[in-house]
Amino acid sequence: MKVQENKTVRGYIRMCADGWKQGWHERNGGNLTYRMRPEETEACRPYFYVSSQWTDMGVQAENLGGEYFLTTGSGKYFRNVEDDPEHNIGIVEINEAGSAWRSIWTGCRQRPGRAAWNMGGAHGCFTCPAPAMRRSSACRRAAARSPATTGTDLS
Repeated sequence: MKVQENKTVRGYIRMCADGWKQGWHERNGGNLTYRMRPEETEACRPYFYVSSQWTDMGVQAENLGGEYFLTTGSGKYFRNVEDDPEHNIGIVEINEAGSAWRSIWTGCRQRPGRAAWNMGGAHGCFTCPAPAMRRSSACRRAAARSPATTGTDLS
C-alpha cells in the first residue's frame, strides 16, 4: 500500500479535486492544509521518512507544536493533485516548539533535502502549513488563541 491509498489522504485528494471542479480554487490560488488527527498520523507513519532539515516558520506557534499536516505543494496546481498526488501534496511535521517544520512524506523523496522542481525559493518542497500567520498580526493573534483541534472529517 502507498500513503496515497490511506483513507485520510484519499479524502484530502478528493477535497482538492472537488474544490477545483466546483471552482472554489483558482488554478494555483494558494495552499490547502489539513491538520491530521493523531490516529490519522499513526496510520500514515509507516510511510514517513525524514529527508529534510527543520525550516524556520518565522513565527512561534506553540499550539501547533508536534502536529502533522497534509498540505499542497508550493507552486503546485489543485487540478493536478488527483492525477499525481505524489508530486503535488505532502505531509509535514511541526517541531515541538511550534517554530519550524520539515517534510516527512513527499514526491521529493528521490532528492532528499532538495526541491524536486524549480520553485523559485529555497524553502523546501512544501510551504509552511501556516503561511497566513506571517502575513498579518491579526492572523498571528488568531493562531495563538486557536485550540489545537483538527479540521473536518475527510472520509
